[in-house]
Amino acid sequence: MNSLGLLRPRRGPALAALGFLLCGPWFAQVATAAATATTSINSTSQNKPKKLNAVPQAAQLINGSKGYRVLATNDLGMHCSDLDYRIAAILPPYNSVHSQVVRIGSSSASPPRLLDATAIDLYYSAVANPQEPLLAGGAYTPPPGYENPPAGTTAVFKGNFWACQSGAATCAATATNAYKAYNPFYPVGILGLFKLMPDYGLPTPDVERLYLGDGQLTADQSAMPGQSGPMTANAPQKFGRYNQSYPVFKDFPFGYVAQPGWFSAEGIPITNWDDGGRLNAYPLLRVQAVAKGALPTDAANLLASLDTVAPVSGEANCRSCHTDGAAANGGLGGNGVATVGLAQVFSAADDPKFGKLPLAVSVEYAADKNIVSLHDQREGAKYINSATGKAAPCDAAHPGNCLIKKTPVACQTCHYTPALDLAQVGPLGPGASANGRQQTLHESMSRVMHGFHGALADGHGAKLIPDMPAPGQRTPQQTQALLQQTCYTCHPGNNTKCLRGVMAENNVVCQDCHGGMAQIGEDFSKGVSRSHPGAFTLDGSLRVPWADEPGCGSCHTGDALSNLAKAADTVKSADGINLAQAYRVGDASAKPIVPGNDALGVVGVNGNKRFAEPVAATALGAKPMLYRFSTGHGGVYCQGCHGSTHAEWSNTALNDNDDVPSAQLQGHTGPIVECSTCHKNDLGITLNGPHGMHPVGASRFVQGGHEDYAEHHLNECRACHGTDLKGTALSKAQAERTLKVEDRTVKIAKGQAVACNTCHEMPGH
Repeated sequence: MNSLGLLRPRRGPALAALGFLLCGPWFAQVATAAATATTSINSTSQNKPKKLNAVPQAAQLINGSKGYRVLATNDLGMHCSDLDYRIAAILPPYNSVHSQVVRIGSSSASPPRLLDATAIDLYYSAVANPQEPLLAGGAYTPPPGYENPPAGTTAVFKGNFWACQSGAATCAATATNAYKAYNPFYPVGILGLFKLMPDYGLPTPDVERLYLGDGQLTADQSAMPGQSGPMTANAPQKFGRYNQSYPVFKDFPFGYVAQPGWFSAEGIPITNWDDGGRLNAYPLLRVQAVAKGALPTDAANLLASLDTVAPVSGEANCRSCHTDGAAANGGLGGNGVATVGLAQVFSAADDPKFGKLPLAVSVEYAADKNIVSLHDQREGAKYINSATGKAAPCDAAHPGNCLIKKTPVACQTCHYTPALDLAQVGPLGPGASANGRQQTLHESMSRVMHGFHGALADGHGAKLIPDMPAPGQRTPQQTQALLQQTCYTCHPGNNTKCLRGVMAENNVVCQDCHGGMAQIGEDFSKGVSRSHPGAFTLDGSLRVPWADEPGCGSCHTGDALSNLAKAADTVKSADGINLAQAYRVGDASAKPIVPGNDALGVVGVNGNKRFAEPVAATALGAKPMLYRFSTGHGGVYCQGCHGSTHAEWSNTALNDNDDVPSAQLQGHTGPIVECSTCHKNDLGITLNGPHGMHPVGASRFVQGGHEDYAEHHLNECRACHGTDLKGTALSKAQAERTLKVEDRTVKIAKGQAVACNTCHEMPGH
């Protein structure tokens, strides 16, 4: 572990020493649009009356003709935040955008080059999609219970994360819901030194400097572009840092150092309500590149820009079981199965602000009250004082020890999760320096959520959360119905789709990659308890949530010549090349598959790493990096060409907010396949593209250039076009093509598997 030195807010004064030990032709742009009643923009997190006559204007858009490209994506595909923070907190409003800037290549002597923070600055601002899917047809109808502003009120509700616990209009930072819930996740006395006010996110430590630099712990905050004038301002905000290297829990046996080479805006406090009060989980941000030190407010300074989605959902909640059908819940209440036996079952009517907030917020308030009350009832006798480690039971004689008296409560204070361990220190507490954390005494958040709830019955002997049949043993209709009853009971969701990328479009669901409830709950905290504090398993036999996850290579185990689809213990997909399940049949821990090391272009049975993430060195041996930290062709980060995890770019309608970046970069949706996005020169006859691809959309390669190559390297063609050269899922066209082949024109449909005989006779004929 690193001993922390000084923690200082970036651009601020140094703080006291902490002194505690840490265990071209395809380039298109969506038109600029001012926000109006028929557009959706999210510029602020402040609760203010909407002003559609004085709304933020979209930043000027440039066409990229200056020879640069911006790549930008959200890191996770969906961030979750609570609708209400007064009683309990699951996750804060905290979005992250990563970006790279490419100087377009013009020749073999001047290839594309990634630029770093010595050359450019990046900024983000709010932007509206003029073809916003939410407003298709020109009207918006909120889901029941999400009317905002509520009837009889005028202010758009964005959230109460920054609100005063007392309900007062103003208060000190240390008296806010944000401070009370998330102070334990920072060193003692630190969080209150930062701006804890609307439009400012939680401070994010610079882990690159901490673990790979001079050992100093510094942090910065990201802000919303409307912070200087909510509902009217849209001031570009600078990306907080550039990471050439990024430690991923490097001081632990499973950790490593990634080399993303990206600009990062961490902790953007965007919420799921737009400036008009509409529920929109897919707001857009405009990312703009300028020369170092220049300002993006002058159009002459802009080098390139890109609109990208910053997804956020407030649908991660527990009301399905922790509320009942009380009339006050207005149809948003749940089945009440987790309220049985409570001395008092709270409903939305118990919210002191009932009727002044969207109903869904008050229902979440009730659910949180019921959860905390249930926790006190079940576990209160075993509570301890986090500073001293001594018994502090919650009972009639000591009501002040009860969690219901200490709200808001963040569950992860006791149940560790890497998601909130921003400084990557591992589980802490009890003890004064742990600042309230008791994580070494309790199982992880992932284990208590998935393992505990996965074992519950519904009162009729059946599992409360049913199992998902394996791929091939369910219909698409069954799959979607079960998804609503399983993962989407708690995760986003039935309204906002957390899983919505190209895999979702092909009927892949959460369980196919992560396993079922019991498998996910079988994690490294299995042996931890009050009697066995700190007994975390770190030998690699049990998963660490957020650190051990399936990767692309877990299903894309190779190409048409070598893959694991024929292995007896894998579930192959319909294409016969990829897998439909990321772990082996019968694996109780759902450990992600790692493909073998067969050479590319060679027939084999072990699979190869053509589509797998880079391998990192860890204390436990070689390990694939997480997709979101991985890089590939020319150092470009994988998400820059494929989109965010859970929301990978697909071939859906052009106006889907998720697909706006790929459409802007190459003129059509789907992964970035057009070489002209970054290359302006003829690339010749080569297979040196991403994943061993040939140039796409290159006339020289099409018009006879590939024939001589294929004559001597036919197996390399078979890798994607199939052993019979009649096409596979790997040779599908990502866009409609019109090719000139000899003396005729060949049209290729989007999605068509390109074969040799698409254009000419098969080899040997």
